[in-house]
Amino acid sequence: MKIDIITSELKDMVSRVVKGASCDKLIPLTNYIGFEVKDNVLCLRTTDGANFLSIYKDKVKAPNISCVLPVASFAKLVSKTTSEHIILTIEEGVLTFKGNGYYHIELVLDENGDILQFPDVSIEIPEDVKAVRVKQPILQAVYDICTASLAKTIENPVITGYYFNDRVMTTDSLRLCVYSVNVFKRPALLPIELLKLSTLITEEDVQVYFVDNDVIIKSKTIEIAGTQLEDIESYPVEALDGFLETEFPSTCIIKKSLVQAALDRLSIFVSEYDKNTIKLLFTKTGLKMISSRTKAEEIIPYDESDDFKEFECLLDIVQFKELVNTLSTDIITLSYGTPTAIKMVEGKVVQILSSLDEDIDG
Repeated sequence: MKIDIITSELKDMVSRVVKGASCDKLIPLTNYIGFEVKDNVLCLRTTDGANFLSIYKDKVKAPNISCVLPVASFAKLVSKTTSEHIILTIEEGVLTFKGNGYYHIELVLDENGDILQFPDVSIEIPEDVKAVRVKQPILQAVYDICTASLAKTIENPVITGYYFNDRVMTTDSLRLCVYSVNVFKRPALLPIELLKLSTLITEEDVQVYFVDNDVIIKSKTIEIAGTQLEDIESYPVEALDGFLETEFPSTCIIKKSLVQAALDRLSIFVSEYDKNTIKLLFTKTGLKMISSRTKAEEIIPYDESDDFKEFECLLDIVQFKELVNTLSTDIITLSYGTPTAIKMVEGKVVQILSSLDEDIDG
């Protein structure tokens, strides 16, 4: 078996497919790349144990072959190769890689001594299941905007997922993000690992299939198979809608770039021992931000201010920075005046961050 492939093309495939491998020592398959040529189509596959990623390239002149390669050594070798072409040959259980030189990688064998095959994880799509057509930039935007507010721990597993319905919602109980876009025209609860894989798609047009609890995301060159999170019916939509109805009597507009720079400097004086706390003071001249024990402070002038009233609150600087970083423009519309939270609005996106109740002056 011999395959001659342009190095840049293989690099692109490998650099993306490795992102689907979790390399978990307890799950051997997550440490491998499935390498298959069938009917002149090259397919690379990886898994994290729950989701399967397949990347395709057609018009590959090679005989049919299927094997499994170690992720670490194969991916590193491809990434460091500078020759224009890579030639792969397989003989007697060894892959010979010809690039800048000759390199030999032993293939993974099964218990019978045969070349190990990556499992067939294709999900049969019933005829009555129609594709939901989605633009990839929408999936990318959901990931970029909503991930910061996603729960990172599993005390309440349902809020570790993106809730899709007539809008997208994420929350970690302290932060709430609502993106008013109806992506799938149906309810869905997707885990972060599955949505993150969709950001590897380079084509604009994407088809999504929902087969019972399974989800298949497809483009011309990529297929992702995974499952939804369970108990979507227990997602706290009503409670979050109640939180959204919180009234904020005052609003100001400030520059995102100034806030980001100030938070970066203030972070030097804030630590986990201070519970990452900063104080926000809304003054007549601007937004003053103060680090723990008043070691550092900065003031950001308002571009605009409506219904101004002096107000102060405590926020987690890490959580605040993460939300600010998701904004796509240099304008922050910040609403305040209620003791429980602040709110930022940008286009179709609303983000709410709960305030802290500990005093930081001590």
